[in-house]
Amino acid sequence: AFKYKEVAIDRVISSEELARQAIGWFMIDEGLILCEKYVMPDFNTSPPLPVLYSTESYDDEDELERSKQAFRDNMKGHIMKLIGKEPLLSKAQNGEYAIYYD
Repeated sequence: AFKYKEVAIDRVISSEELARQAIGWFMIDEGLILCEKYVMPDFNTSPPLPVLYSTESYDDEDELERSKQAFRDNMKGHIMKLIGKEPLLSKAQNGEYAIYYD
């Protein structure tokens, strides 16, 4: 399990519940849309940066996208540990990402 945050909400979330939801969707041959607001802040700083986790807290769009990609990579790895197979991560035309059991 790992911890992540939602942009503009100041609380840490555990990946366990989201991973359970994804596996539930996999069981009925569906995927789970990953919210674009989920980010991996730098928990090694005190306090973790950015403090408010809002889009304005990031220096630029690239930094925000790196944090979102880090969340997606961590979720993919967490699910892989649980099911023993790497899930498929795909980007839809509308820009949303979904994770599937391939």
